[in-house]
Amino acid sequence: MKVYLNLLILFIFISCGATKDEELELVVDEANFYLSSLNCEAAKSVLDTISYRSGSADFVSLYSAIYACRAGYTVLGTVFDNLTNITATNDGLFRSLANFSSSNESVADSDVYTNLKLAINEILKNSDATTARISKYGRIKGTDLSMQLLFMVITELGKYMGYYGNKGPAGEKGAGAGTNGCLMNYDTAAVNSILAANNTDSCSGTADGSSDLDPSDPNFVKRSCEAIVMHNVFGDIVSNIDFSNSDDLGDLEDTQTIYANLLTAAILVEPDVANYDDFKNFADCETYAATDTDELQRVFASYVENFYQ
Repeated sequence: MKVYLNLLILFIFISCGATKDEELELVVDEANFYLSSLNCEAAKSVLDTISYRSGSADFVSLYSAIYACRAGYTVLGTVFDNLTNITATNDGLFRSLANFSSSNESVADSDVYTNLKLAINEILKNSDATTARISKYGRIKGTDLSMQLLFMVITELGKYMGYYGNKGPAGEKGAGAGTNGCLMNYDTAAVNSILAANNTDSCSGTADGSSDLDPSDPNFVKRSCEAIVMHNVFGDIVSNIDFSNSDDLGDLEDTQTIYANLLTAAILVEPDVANYDDFKNFADCETYAATDTDELQRVFASYVENFYQ
């Protein structure tokens, strides 16, 4: 009842001639109040009382946070417990993400995973690059949005790697209860030489991946692009934000060099990775990838599969 009463008061205030800035300030404060108690739907109802404000970092941040709230995601409860476990080494970075306590998916496209992806996409559809966010919203709020996005992306990547990669007890690929040693269930022999370049990996070649990441699956392109886009977003943020003055972010400050090294190696093994490494929008990646799924498999093998060991 209190929620509906507050919404009625809010509606009356807005209807009585409040300026656009006053409307925005009021709904942001009210939505923050509801999100602080994890009342996701009440927060959304409040934001929906005014038109969508893509030019407001606060509004975009809150709309993203609503989807994250639906996923049960919180920065303090989900992220900071995991940050100290990040390993900034070429072979350990994505394994450590898969070993997060939140990397616990048991089915593909779960409600938790899907809502967290929606939260990520809410920021990306408004500004998909770190420099673009700073240009659009200013350095402080643009950087804050990028950090919000980064924390969600590393959480979602951990879920992705852990589930499709059949993670073991230490996050290592192919060491779980399943039988697959690869993320993707490749069906083109062109990936074999790419995978062989990573000679410490559990992935043996074609037909050794998750059945949920098989080229015959109707969701194949969508799921493949999820990993590629999140890799790109991760790399973009860690390459454009200085973490050196923070003592709370574990080894994140060291991941810029690691990511750059891995990307260079991926392009060297499969030059067509360069056709994908700028995609920071899920829909754009899917549109392009659907035209050549053999290329998609080669790129995924070099850029995603070989990153996770």
